[in-house]
Amino acid sequence: MRSHRLALSLVDEAAATIDPVFLHSPQFIHEPLSKLLGCTLILKIEVVNPIRCFKGRGADFLVSKSQELQFVCASAGNFG
Repeated sequence: MRSHRLALSLVDEAAATIDPVFLHSPQFIHEPLSKLLGCTLILKIEVVNPIRCFKGRGADFLVSKSQELQFVCASAGNFG
């Protein structure tokens, strides 16, 4: 069986590690799309965190896991 990079243990670790400003983004069930798709579709609002996008959450976790490395981030968008 092939191993995947995504695991519930990594999600739990990230939730305990990343800066609290990226936690608890509001979310809601989108009723019309849920009905259309035949499932529960939950939308997460990421524009309330300091950089107004989801990318900071992953970057914060990656950097916390790689403290001995140096990073350069270049972006023309909201991630830079």
